[in-house]
Amino acid sequence: MKNLKYLALSILFVMGFGVTHAQQKAMIKKSQVEKRQWTEEKPHHEKWAKELNLSAEQQDKIKDIRSKRAAEKQKLKEEMQKLRDAERQEIREILTPEQQQKMDVQREKRKEKMEKQRKSSKMHHKNQDRRKRK
Repeated sequence: MKNLKYLALSILFVMGFGVTHAQQKAMIKKSQVEKRQWTEEKPHHEKWAKELNLSAEQQDKIKDIRSKRAAEKQKLKEEMQKLRDAERQEIREILTPEQQQKMDVQREKRKEKMEKQRKSSKMHHKNQDRRKRK
């Protein structure tokens, strides 16, 4: 009976934390996407313009298309994240507390590894940009 209470409390805690965490992640992702659109889109757009020899009118049309689709793409990304979170929660519910803890540790390791790769990739792109300017 005592174990059942602990299990119920644990599930409620995890579910509450998961919802709050998912909301925070969605807000962070939205701000990252907005920031990326202002900081990264322009170099890609300029690269396309040069490589494809786009006219000013074509460049404006492409920018309008990308802007029009940005909200749709963001909504789909958020929906996919909700599906992933729901799936992860369902899986967590069948795991023992020890297995949940192991899963959390593995997830943190993956996040750290991905963050290192992102930083490395950003530095790589910055170095390439510097070389091109010289």
